[in-house]
Amino acid sequence: MTNQVAGAEGTQANALESKLIPSYEGMMNEGYRPEELNAMRTSGMGGVAAAADTAGWMGENRAARTGNAAGVGAEESQLARDKGVSMGNEAANIEMANANERSANRKFALSGEQGLFGTNTGAMESMYGLGPKFLEARAAGKSGDELGMAWMNTMLGKGGPADTVFGQGN
Repeated sequence: MTNQVAGAEGTQANALESKLIPSYEGMMNEGYRPEELNAMRTSGMGGVAAAADTAGWMGENRAARTGNAAGVGAEESQLARDKGVSMGNEAANIEMANANERSANRKFALSGEQGLFGTNTGAMESMYGLGPKFLEARAAGKSGDELGMAWMNTMLGKGGPADTVFGQGN
């Protein structure tokens, strides 16, 4: 009966994993979708460009209104430099946000895969009753006392305090 239950659980787990693991693997290096990045770039860069262009337009209007074009060239040069720096910063911020998204996705995917592994290991241990570390230690010849299982030896009457109490010891 145990083998049938284990077989059914294993089949169900394999079916689930065959869907989840490829999804997790696909997330490992995925950031924002291309359309999201385009929207971020369009709005971010467009906002910076519009502000700089508006400042330049206002300077030209002021020169036309006052009839004094002195300083317009220097002002336009400074605006161009500021616009370049601002657009570079905006582009770097967008790329950083995308890198952070990739990192968060990678952490999520690794956590998901780790959870699947832990669930599978826990299910196997409970199905068979003994964990791998316990079995390895027993195979190495360690007793229950050495494994922190003195209570079990006491219950089974194999040495320990219970033998002395019940007059079976020395």
